[in-house]
Amino acid sequence: SAAGKAIRQAYPTALKEMLAKDDWHFARKSMALALYSDPEEAFNPSWFYAYHQPSNMVEFLKIDLGRTSVLKAEWELWDGEEPATNGLILTNVVDAIGRYTFLQSEGRFPAWFGKVIGFAVGEIITPALVPGDYAKRVAWIREQLRLALNAAKVQNFNSGRPFGVPSSEAEDERA
Repeated sequence: SAAGKAIRQAYPTALKEMLAKDDWHFARKSMALALYSDPEEAFNPSWFYAYHQPSNMVEFLKIDLGRTSVLKAEWELWDGEEPATNGLILTNVVDAIGRYTFLQSEGRFPAWFGKVIGFAVGEIITPALVPGDYAKRVAWIREQLRLALNAAKVQNFNSGRPFGVPSSEAEDERA
């Protein structure tokens, strides 16, 4: 059917957009970043290190401090002009550990996240499938998506880690 085809086409986009909206506990990873192999190349004089972005990354969230004396880990995503320098993370942190959202399999999604994805898909496909004046329906779907996303963020915060365990330790246990 036309609706089924539209859903299949919209789902990957909606999934990536919604995974990029928050630090979801079920789709979060922390790992040591791979150092870019050409440290001689200067991307920006204010950055000392360049790391490759993880291949399964949807949204880069932050750098956890590795062996460094800086108080706050600042970073920048770099898309260079050459293919070899596309997708780098620039920072001043040595032995950087990156935290990012990744494309998790649907079997690991909590039920409340499924509702978010459903409304996100609906937002994408409604203009193509609803003839005539669809502005009210799109506005309703967008409002439902906003409400579902806000509720999901609360659920994510409440269920993201065991009581009394800092988020980085809880994340390592789930990885």
